[in-house]
Amino acid sequence: MPKPKSNSKSLAEWLSGLKKDELTDLRMALGVKGVSQLNKSELAERLSGEVVDKLAYILSRMDSERFRVLQSVMKAPNGVVPAHKMDDNYDSFYFQLYGLLFMEEHHVFMPQEITDAMRELDLLAIKGNFRRNERWANLTRGMLFYYGYLSNEQLLELVGKLTGEPVDRVAFFHVVYDLMIYDYSLKYDDEGVWHYMIEDPSELIEDQNMRKSVAYHLFPEAELIKAAEHDYVDRHAGYKALLAVLRKHWRVDKGSADEMAGHVTFAIQQGASLSDLVSDLLEELEVGSEAQMRDLADALTLFNNQTRMWVLKGNAPDEVSALRNQLGQQPMAKAPGKDRRAPIVAPLAAASASVLPFAAPASKSTAEVYSFETMQKVGRNEPCPCGSGKKYKKCCGGNA
Repeated sequence: MPKPKSNSKSLAEWLSGLKKDELTDLRMALGVKGVSQLNKSELAERLSGEVVDKLAYILSRMDSERFRVLQSVMKAPNGVVPAHKMDDNYDSFYFQLYGLLFMEEHHVFMPQEITDAMRELDLLAIKGNFRRNERWANLTRGMLFYYGYLSNEQLLELVGKLTGEPVDRVAFFHVVYDLMIYDYSLKYDDEGVWHYMIEDPSELIEDQNMRKSVAYHLFPEAELIKAAEHDYVDRHAGYKALLAVLRKHWRVDKGSADEMAGHVTFAIQQGASLSDLVSDLLEELEVGSEAQMRDLADALTLFNNQTRMWVLKGNAPDEVSALRNQLGQQPMAKAPGKDRRAPIVAPLAAASASVLPFAAPASKSTAEVYSFETMQKVGRNEPCPCGSGKKYKKCCGGNA
């Protein structure tokens, strides 16, 4: 049996080996001030004491998943674990950021000061925060899956309503900040929180604010918890229709269909047109007949219209259409040959002609879009029927 690897470095020595900006990150994470005059060695010594003193505070921001990672190293011989044996949830940057675990020579080390301090803490009291933190984290991730962006005040209000409890603002945003660092599932600044796949939320914020008549769709907690899972796929009727078409014509398995659905969903969130969606899938699929193309376009239209969109504040286009009808507005156009209403774009032959490999390519999509209220064809210089306040040519008609 191999001899356990030694672990002789002190916490201060581990910290001395970090780069200056890494020490700055640790200092800021712990809220340490008045150390600008210290040299690197002195700063490492000061921060080592801060980490030990504030260990309970650091652990109070975690969940049971991250705590299990720490315990696995703490209980290992000499506090050392080969990197390949680490828990899948180990993130070297996150645990080093707080001065808890360090990587060297393909091994993960817990300094003895951290091991000793953890053994002296009332871990039962600290663990009491884990369930609360996990709930906050899952609700946040789930809401961002459906809304894309929320201001800090909106997020606090919604979490408070869902939990039925007052939300400690400071503790809550500590959890949110750590989520951004640990699992990269969101991005966060002083104004708000947004989905990790959004580079700059400013355009989405503008689009949501323009749709003042559209209320945020409120989800039950159980649905948000499901949506918080990594690689979650919303298997709505449109998904099932697309899955059926992919299986019928291309024998795509469920795992591949889920991956395609994830790509389609994100493309829709980015404002992709029907032609864009079809073109993207044609990079993976070989079309051999007009019937295949028609079925694919129909399924993608249903998928689009049942996707809960960020710009619609978690509502699906079909739901917005139904609400308009309930308010006594004119019914919307039906897709050709279908009984189902098509609130965005019907899968007209002309709309998909530009991507048909067996037809003469068209320079533009000529799909017609109709106003919700008047049922008249929307002109390019008229207000877009989606309610954004922009001209049609500058909004949904940008690809027309």
